[in-house]
Amino acid sequence: MNASHRLVVSSCALFAMFASPPIGRLPDEVSMLERLNAALPSRAISDVRIVGSLRWASPEELKQAITGRLRGGFFGVDIAAVRAAALSVPWVRDVSVRRVWPGELRVTVAEDRPVARWAGGGLVTERGALLPVRRAHAAIGLPVFDGPREAIPRLRDGLREFSSIFDGIGGGIARLERSAAGNWSLEFADGVRLVFRDGQERHVRRFAAVYLSALIGRRELIERIDLRYPNGFAVRWRNGEDAHARVQG
Repeated sequence: MNASHRLVVSSCALFAMFASPPIGRLPDEVSMLERLNAALPSRAISDVRIVGSLRWASPEELKQAITGRLRGGFFGVDIAAVRAAALSVPWVRDVSVRRVWPGELRVTVAEDRPVARWAGGGLVTERGALLPVRRAHAAIGLPVFDGPREAIPRLRDGLREFSSIFDGIGGGIARLERSAAGNWSLEFADGVRLVFRDGQERHVRRFAAVYLSALIGRRELIERIDLRYPNGFAVRWRNGEDAHARVQG
């Protein structure tokens, strides 16, 4: 019998092994993975490979979390349990897990991304979670959020909204605060501060046009702009003087 023929016979025997369920069980009760695991019980996972450009999540923490979920061998390992363990690691946003023959478990990780620093310590992510700082230098340049912790999701949404309204103005948003009463304070990188309330988003948008056209040339003289008026705003100048104006449109 030549080598190719021996291979055919071996393959057929292996197929028959997988195709025949154990005695006492119906065919639809036995999955292919169960058959493989029964046929190759000694096939263990020899390597766990973490895939992804990790800037914030810790590869060591990931492997430590996954290690306790590797029981069952290559075919018997609980993939869902491995994924759940990886998702429990800080800064991990999404995970996919797959087997790679002959003994590798490949774990592909997508990270969460920080959008702001929290005034009380830590970083706020795109999902609105407050997580520990792993690399402080990497957070340089992010705006600061402040307020009660339950305001974090609203601050995250506000940053996205107000950044689009005031795109490129004053060097960008440096600090965003929201009080429990719904009062906002938005500070640009050049030091100019806006004050407004919840529900005034349309008022803020209308003001942006006036701000760009009428006040842009005097920014260095402005300390604070108070938008908490139904149809106008008040300007506090750095020399201590106040001025009021109406928002048109």
